[in-house]
Amino acid sequence: GGPRRRVVRNDENAVTSNGAVVNDVPWQEIGPIERPSGNGSARGIGPMEFLAFYAPGPSRMLAGSTAGGLFYSRDSGTTWLRTGTDTKIGRPGVSSAVFHPSSSQTWFAASAGNSSDNDALWIGPTGGIFRTTDEGATWKRIATQGQLGGVWTKIFLLVIHPSDGNQLWAATSNGVYFSSDAMATSPTWNLGAFAGEAGYDFGGGAG
Repeated sequence: GGPRRRVVRNDENAVTSNGAVVNDVPWQEIGPIERPSGNGSARGIGPMEFLAFYAPGPSRMLAGSTAGGLFYSRDSGTTWLRTGTDTKIGRPGVSSAVFHPSSSQTWFAASAGNSSDNDALWIGPTGGIFRTTDEGATWKRIATQGQLGGVWTKIFLLVIHPSDGNQLWAATSNGVYFSSDAMATSPTWNLGAFAGEAGYDFGGGAG
């Protein structure tokens, strides 16, 4: 597998007369740093793949690992909470997650097939895109393998509209999927751009 990574931060920068930024304060590890169970387990839950911030209140953060799952902080990373992805979405790995633009309790997460090599694995029969409206206490699968091109699909990135929580994009190994009703009981999904091709990153209409 790839190197284990955790979230670090640096709270102070110095700006020189020519505008260059000089970082002279050591980086501080802020986790998550729980030790997995079992013999020989390494410290941490990495590799960590992404951070997501709740725009109206950036002290609320999501941190995701393709192996360890999704973690949540309400205090800028001082403390981290499990979000239930280890028991409630099949295999626990998460490749991408986003906040609803106007609800800090509502998130969307893409399963990663419990990958340990820094990249999403296929979603299989139990994976897909999941939604929680209660900070991870419960999860609902809102996009199945049947809606996303099959069990071999990999989901690389989720992007949500900055003001409309119903508009959600998913960049996958089969192209970019889009839902205009992501908050519905059973959202609809349509394959849009790059059908049949892997989409790893995009700005889309959410920029």
